[in-house]
Amino acid sequence: MRRDTTMGTDSTRAPEGATTFTNNDDAAIIAAWDRRATAFATLQELPDNPRGEGETPERHAQWAIVDAAEAEICTSVATTARGAEIQLWCAAVYQFDDAEDEGPCYRADLDFFTAQGDRRDWKDRLVIAALGSLRAMQAPKVDTTVWDAALAEYEPIRKRWPEDFDEGEALPTREERDAAYKGFKQRLPEYQAARDRFMAVPAPTIGALAIKMGIADPVDDDHFELCRLDAERLAGGAA
Repeated sequence: MRRDTTMGTDSTRAPEGATTFTNNDDAAIIAAWDRRATAFATLQELPDNPRGEGETPERHAQWAIVDAAEAEICTSVATTARGAEIQLWCAAVYQFDDAEDEGPCYRADLDFFTAQGDRRDWKDRLVIAALGSLRAMQAPKVDTTVWDAALAEYEPIRKRWPEDFDEGEALPTREERDAAYKGFKQRLPEYQAARDRFMAVPAPTIGALAIKMGIADPVDDDHFELCRLDAERLAGGAA
């Protein structure tokens, strides 16, 4: 169970200079967090002092690792959302009151807290909201450059395709309409080829897949298969 005392004279300090932070990826904070988590996991396996007062030497050694890691985390300046999230988790373990909160704080188990919803105190929910925001900032960014370029290239063709046909249908005489339709049929393979080229570009997001499905030929098995493969990939499958 978490000690109520703050760092005191029995705490092992971080090595001299260890709190100087120069890593742009917050490597020092993350390494300290990992040491802290490992020490806490070890503490859960160690028995309490049978005399009931103070810590055993074994437990004291692990708490010293926790204290030194927290000292490094506290005095470092986070430059990423991950680093800031770690610092906030370290604070949360001292702010949240329930004993059952300690383990999830050391594990950074955000789902444990968000599942409790409005059952938490307002002050806790504000911290949990901040943790959730920092976690969301770490979501991998999807590169849509290729998709955006392909869509921008195809959109004018997609727009021109029905316009071409409608313009022929609007001509005043049958002879003119027949000639226009003949020209349209000659150009139709170009329109279809442009659509096929676009359909071959993998959809990078669910929103992109929805666009792709709207453009697909509904009776083209190849188009259906391309969309299916995209759906499996975006859902985390092997495709």
